[in-house]
Amino acid sequence: MALPSIEEKDQYPVRVTIKDADAVPVSPSTLRYKVDCITTQTAVIPWTYIAALSQVDIVIPSSANAIVNNRNAKETKRITVQANSDSESQINKRYDYNVINNMAYA
Repeated sequence: MALPSIEEKDQYPVRVTIKDADAVPVSPSTLRYKVDCITTQTAVIPWTYIAALSQVDIVIPSSANAIVNNRNAKETKRITVQANSDSESQINKRYDYNVINNMAYA
């Protein structure tokens, strides 16, 4: 399955639903996310705590979707969402997407 793609410096919204092992939505005790550039192995947004709800909308700002290395035609970003961090009931979800370089230098 192809990854979603956005243009460089566009914001990227993602809806996250936290579910238990039986696929039932649950409200976690903590909820945080981070964004990394997988292509360049660069941290983009450090761990950031957000409201601990069973469903949240996270909007990755346009500033986080800048191309790190202009020689790349695209870069893959990864949003990691972690519910109940550092506990036995921890849940991790990952969302990957591509950022297309509008000014790639070959």
